[in-house]
Amino acid sequence: ITLRLTLPLISRVKIDDMTINAHADITNAALGNVVAGRGITNGRFTLDTSTDGLSLSGTGTVSSLPSTLSYSTDFRHVAPQETLEQAHLTSRLTPATVAAAGFDTGDHFDGSANLDLAYLQTGDHHGTVKIALDLAPALIRIPLWHKAAGRPAKASATLGLDHGHIAWVENIKASGPD
Repeated sequence: ITLRLTLPLISRVKIDDMTINAHADITNAALGNVVAGRGITNGRFTLDTSTDGLSLSGTGTVSSLPSTLSYSTDFRHVAPQETLEQAHLTSRLTPATVAAAGFDTGDHFDGSANLDLAYLQTGDHHGTVKIALDLAPALIRIPLWHKAAGRPAKASATLGLDHGHIAWVENIKASGPD
């Protein structure tokens, strides 16, 4: 950890006159209740923070899914439509990692799929989560549709959040063969 405090050369220093910066390289981190009530384990992050905000990026296991993630937040007062915090997560889903996360795919999913999540919250505490799945490497078997591995297919949706709770879902899209 590196911590830097900068003070002006004046007789009366106020907190607003100071500049505080910190940098940390973190390994073996565990953070609880980070993503939809699920924690991160085996985290390896770079963290930078100042009096203005915080940014974190690295890798970790989110609910049994090995993931690459980034997060940033603004500590200053932001206007209602300005970005307060944002996060991005990518992961490769397999039947084993999905089962370890507590979801049973049965024989409906084999191979792998690439997950991309983008989260954004504004100063009025409204936000979105954009979910995208690249299903090209996956074998999908559901009652209405079958897709062989290697055939292009995608699925996506946008969740709207109000103070951290899902308020709406829109732009549900899926494309693939047939």
